[in-house]
Amino acid sequence: DMFKVLDLRNRGYPADVVRTWTRQIAGALAAVHVNGRVFHDLSLENMCLRYRVPAHDKDLGLCEPVLIDFGMTFDAAAPPARAGCPFAMGKPFYKAPEQFERGAYPVPCAVDIWSLGVCTLMWLTGHAVFDTPPLYSTPDTVGTIDTYGDNKTARYHAHVVSTGVFRFLYAEPGHPFGKDRIRALYGQWKEAHLVPNDAADFVAKCLALAPGARMTAAECRAHPFLAPAAAPAVVAAAAVPAFAPSGAPAGPAAATDADGD
Repeated sequence: DMFKVLDLRNRGYPADVVRTWTRQIAGALAAVHVNGRVFHDLSLENMCLRYRVPAHDKDLGLCEPVLIDFGMTFDAAAPPARAGCPFAMGKPFYKAPEQFERGAYPVPCAVDIWSLGVCTLMWLTGHAVFDTPPLYSTPDTVGTIDTYGDNKTARYHAHVVSTGVFRFLYAEPGHPFGKDRIRALYGQWKEAHLVPNDAADFVAKCLALAPGARMTAAECRAHPFLAPAAAPAVVAAAAVPAFAPSGAPAGPAAATDADGD
């Protein structure tokens, strides 16, 4: 899956490659949404790479992400009740803020757009922006999580909103959230060069806290960051690491799979 590819690479991909991949996934989401569904579990783990080898050069593979695992999709017009098991709906690492709350989603399809923004940043930088707390695997959680994981959800949500990253992006007085705030965050990490201005603007419009302020999938595809380049971004086959069952470099994997999905 795409997460394993990124984990083994242990760094991000060039913006032109990310531009192509994000445009393809945005197109897939647009098709899902036009058909009245919400994917609801968008993540790198739920994408696979499809290799297309151009006839003129057998040494290069044009890789494109493909959505897999539609098991958590739902009807956008009749979203499921979330009073019973909010934690089970999507991987915490990619979830929009409203997915931690009870009640109906204000804008159901907007949860997919938040996750698309998270995936885009991961492709650009090679790591996550919001970390999953180590609390998941510590002994003090054993026996404290009820059948539906409500306590686990509350703990995770409390962690996310209290982290320095979340506060830096959304709660710093005099610094409204937007592309400049995203660039400033990665500047703190000496990685501003990995997130171009147009990419930061795209991500900011995906990660708006208010679901109604996020772009739609169709608007994502029309954003300047996703404008087609003069030629398709081609990734050499060597740039996509072969699967290694052991000895793989450390990456953000431990965080994303914390809920066992």
